[in-house]
Amino acid sequence: MPKPVNCCVPGCFNNFRNSTGLQYYRIPKDSRLRTEYVRLIRNKTLKLNSDNTRICSEHFEGGRKMNPDNLPSIFPWTKAKESRRQLIRKEPLQRQNLQQSEPSAMEMETTTTNINEEPFTVFVDEGTQCSAQQPSFVDQGTQTEAFDFIDIKQHESTILELNHTIERLTKEVNQLNHQLKEFRFDIDNFKDSASDISFYTGFSDYETLMLCIDCTEFEMGRPSSLDNQSACYSQYKSRTTMKALIGITASGVTAFASELYPGSISDKEIVKRSGLLEILQPGDEIMADKGFLIKDELASVGATLVLPKFLQGKKQFNKEEAAHNKKVASLRVHVERCME
Repeated sequence: MPKPVNCCVPGCFNNFRNSTGLQYYRIPKDSRLRTEYVRLIRNKTLKLNSDNTRICSEHFEGGRKMNPDNLPSIFPWTKAKESRRQLIRKEPLQRQNLQQSEPSAMEMETTTTNINEEPFTVFVDEGTQCSAQQPSFVDQGTQTEAFDFIDIKQHESTILELNHTIERLTKEVNQLNHQLKEFRFDIDNFKDSASDISFYTGFSDYETLMLCIDCTEFEMGRPSSLDNQSACYSQYKSRTTMKALIGITASGVTAFASELYPGSISDKEIVKRSGLLEILQPGDEIMADKGFLIKDELASVGATLVLPKFLQGKKQFNKEEAAHNKKVASLRVHVERCME
């Protein structure tokens, strides 16, 4: 006995055995249509290539698939379209005299008055009973206006409260920005004052400061004392200099700047004296140039040193060492740009 083919839509239990009056369609092989079927059916376990994978005609508008490009649109999770109520025009029931006896004079006046009333027309929904003897009128427009008025008042109150909150937060942001600006040191704030530039940097003016390309080690005037000349003489620059240690984060933001030291001091000694080791945390990685032989110092605080590979008597680097040096060089360029 052949296996009954079930509809592949989740929540639909139609198959050839219990719903024989329906039609069952295979999933199209066209890639575009197949993608749309998968998106619409929402079956995570859908077997596209199985011959038993079918979708029943109940999921198509009109109860059947009209053409090969026709997509299913009726599913258990889709909301059925609500039919719009239609207004029909009905004439009021004629008034009937329920009393067979002759009316009194007062009743005659009342009846005459009612008969002389102008005819009227009532619009009702289908299925609504309307009594001509006791008509009931509800001013829907007045009710809508009342509800709209209440909603508008509620919205106005919410908007007013949000505006107050925005004003308060804006003031707080402005205050914090002002405090941040006050605490942040920026040499550009003193570019119009030669005395301030000279005090903070030792250069005669702002333009001279901008001519310095390497901020970690820059030339200084030769001291008159021979001892000071020896202390400030840099073997790398071949002149008297002052040196500073600059550190940046992985995103390129300057995170550390040391005090100035005489040009003869080594990079390793600056690291010890600058206080950099005190702010490092276990697990930090420090990438530095070959002159920073501070592996043991970093290990004492749980940090790791990342250096370029050395040849150490070899004629050339192997593939892994060359790749490592290339990666380090590509990152160290950000430090040089920061110096500039």
